[in-house]
Amino acid sequence: MQEVELTAHRLLSVWWLMVWRGTLGGILVGVVAGGLAGFAVALGGHPELGATAGGFAGIALMPFWWLLIVHMGLKKKYRGFRIALVSS
Repeated sequence: MQEVELTAHRLLSVWWLMVWRGTLGGILVGVVAGGLAGFAVALGGHPELGATAGGFAGIALMPFWWLLIVHMGLKKKYRGFRIALVSS
C-alpha cells in the first residue's frame, strides 16, 4: 500500500464529506427525533414540554450520527485516494 501526501485538496475532500453529511443528516435526524419525542410527550398530556423533549432527543442522537459519519468517511473511496487504518 502506497502512502500519499496529505495535501490541502485531500484534507478538504474529507472535511467537506463530514460537514455536508453531518449537517444535512443531523438536521434530518434532529427533525425526526424531535418530532417523535414532542409528539410522544404531547400524547402523554404535557404538550408544553414537546419542544424541550424534542431538543433533548435530537441532542441525544447526535453522537451516534457523528459516529456513522466518521465510519462513512473512513469507508469512502475519494478521488485518487482512500483512508486506511494500518498497524504501526
